[in-house]
Amino acid sequence: MDIDRFNDARARQEAQGHEAEATIRLLVEGMVTLEQDAELGEQIMALVVSKRLLQPDPSAPSGHRFPRSDNSVKRLLAQPRIARSYAGATYQGGYEDHDPYP
Repeated sequence: MDIDRFNDARARQEAQGHEAEATIRLLVEGMVTLEQDAELGEQIMALVVSKRLLQPDPSAPSGHRFPRSDNSVKRLLAQPRIARSYAGATYQGGYEDHDPYP
C-alpha cells in the first residue's frame, strides 16, 4: 500500500472533510483505487464512510476496516465498471473514459 498516497488522502479529508464535494471525491477516488490497490482503496474509503459501518482495527492506517460481511468492497472489486461510472465513465467509452480525480 502506498502510505504517502493514503496520508495525502487523509490530509485532504481533514482539511476539506466538512465539504460534501470533497468527501464524495475521496469516496470515488477510493472506489476507483480498489482496482489497482485494494488495501489503499479500502483505507481511503474508510476515511469518509460512517464509522458505524466499519470495524475498528488499530493496525489499519485509517484505524478501521470494512467488516468481512460487507459486500460493497467485494462488489466493487468484482465489477470495476461500477466505480468507474461514478468517476464519469460511460458504457459508450467501455468504462475506460473516467477521471478518478476530477
